[in-house]
Amino acid sequence: MPRIVQTGIWDKVFFHKIKDNQPLFNNLKVFTEANKSKNIGKLSISLELNNTALRKHLQISLTSTDGKVVFEDSFSTDQLEFNKVWDDLKIERWWPNELGPQNLYNLHVNLIDENRNLLQQTTKRIGFRHVEWTKSQNAPIDAEPWICNINSQPIFLQGINWTPIRPNFADLQFDDYAKLLHLYKDLGINTIRIWGGGFPEKEWLYDLCDELGILIWQDFPLSSSGLENYPPEDLKAVHEMTQIVNHYVKRLHHHASLLLWCGGNELYELGDTAPVTHKHIMIKSIKEVLMLQDPTRRFLTGSPSGPNIYGNLNNFGTGKNWDVHGPWDLPYTETDRTMSAVKEYWDRDDAMFRSEVGVPGAMSAETMNKYKGQFQLLPASMENPLWRSVSWWIQWEEYLKSGRSVDNLNEYIEWSQNRQMEGLVLALKKSKERFPTCGGFIIWMGHDSYPCTINTSLIDFEGNPKPVVDELSKIWKDNSYLKKYLRE
Repeated sequence: MPRIVQTGIWDKVFFHKIKDNQPLFNNLKVFTEANKSKNIGKLSISLELNNTALRKHLQISLTSTDGKVVFEDSFSTDQLEFNKVWDDLKIERWWPNELGPQNLYNLHVNLIDENRNLLQQTTKRIGFRHVEWTKSQNAPIDAEPWICNINSQPIFLQGINWTPIRPNFADLQFDDYAKLLHLYKDLGINTIRIWGGGFPEKEWLYDLCDELGILIWQDFPLSSSGLENYPPEDLKAVHEMTQIVNHYVKRLHHHASLLLWCGGNELYELGDTAPVTHKHIMIKSIKEVLMLQDPTRRFLTGSPSGPNIYGNLNNFGTGKNWDVHGPWDLPYTETDRTMSAVKEYWDRDDAMFRSEVGVPGAMSAETMNKYKGQFQLLPASMENPLWRSVSWWIQWEEYLKSGRSVDNLNEYIEWSQNRQMEGLVLALKKSKERFPTCGGFIIWMGHDSYPCTINTSLIDFEGNPKPVVDELSKIWKDNSYLKKYLRE
């Protein structure tokens, strides 16, 4: 997509009028936990009060979304810091999409004076679930855990990489998010990775994911994508990133859908020898902030992570493919450019997780005609400015070798879309069948942010799914892998 830099104020602005010596609380932290096998919840709350808020009262209550009271409590404010834990709450647990209901609750925190006048109020919508990570089957002893268990249920994390819906994201509305996320839910995904080249998404996204049961892998805003893969080391940049991390955690930590934090996208050691580790000063600083602000969630140094960046035929069987990236096309070999080579690749694959995999597919002729401007639609080659910006994905030379027409756009589109379907369906199916040796598969990418003639997206700029989506949905909704796992 084009480089459009948002400047100035790009989201809602609120003015809060605060009187002199007004009693206030701030830095509210809300963490939840659930018993892994029972509908029993734990709630932890902490906050800070100013001096004027002393000798007042905090009223705290938890209600279901239909108004049923779980508990009500009241406390005198005799210290500047308030910490309280409630155990053994009778709640209904929150589940990911396709595995159970998304039970949510409203937490009300009110500050009142001795005459029961309301001084300040805050409401957070929360859910209770137990998250545990266990090792992949047959994983080396030093490997990180890549099987996610929600409420003691091991699940295959499946979904898409989430990119900004539009380059001019300041103009987005609630319906833009609702349309896409409801579509993804209906297709059967349970996970999105908010990619590190994006921005701190609008609150609509997190609220909707809570409601729809879509787990969130949240990158921090660091991304290289082949330009400069080694993260900054200068102290100013490190300090700025710790402030950003604090902001992310403060905004998002209470969301039931938030699964894990990730340092960023494609962050590598010098020379691109391996994914970056906790030894890097910026990654180390991010981890230190998270250990203080949100120790309840897993932190990954980046995507990918582990000893290897890519899983390929040369390193399959080494036990070093933990979370890897690629391929973003059909994994042919130099000597075999047929589906036999693609099948061999996925048959031999031993990656424990794949957080980016893609195959390019063209968008519809109707959408191309709508956005082509002054350019001709054919040839779909580097000589045509309309296609030059998507050079990675065209595959025009391969198409010509197939003997098909050079003058028939519909024939090229059908060839491209079938190619995407065959490649992605095989990759997802083989990966899911390997569970629990493979813990997840996240497609690069979900939706177009800009009208691209061809790329690896599943949904085009206008929100129309490409043909591959129907076949992927069948695999996403197939939970027979769990029955097989339980039998074993």
